[in-house]
Amino acid sequence: MSTLQLDQVANTTLNANGNGSVSLSPSSSRTVWNVTTIAVAGTSVASVPSATASLGSLQLGGTWSGTNDADNVSVTVWPGQSIVVTWTGGDPGASASAYVYGTVATTGSS
Repeated sequence: MSTLQLDQVANTTLNANGNGSVSLSPSSSRTVWNVTTIAVAGTSVASVPSATASLGSLQLGGTWSGTNDADNVSVTVWPGQSIVVTWTGGDPGASASAYVYGTVATTGSS
């Protein structure tokens, strides 16, 4: 088994209602994420969105400042699972990004 640094990002453009979401997940059936931080950033100015992160029905964190904030978490993301980050109430057309940090373990053979 090898362990590497996890540093993934997903981007979206908020819709006409100022809402959007992204999904982040392991890219291989041989990788497991151990997530320690989820961060959000965005370009909304007039209406600062809130952002929430979840893994299935488990809410991992949230922020009233969905344009520049982070939450410390401790969660394992297995193949087939996804962290979903959702923004609400931002500027229509604004960019939003979610980042996950931690470690990624690779196991087994291909």
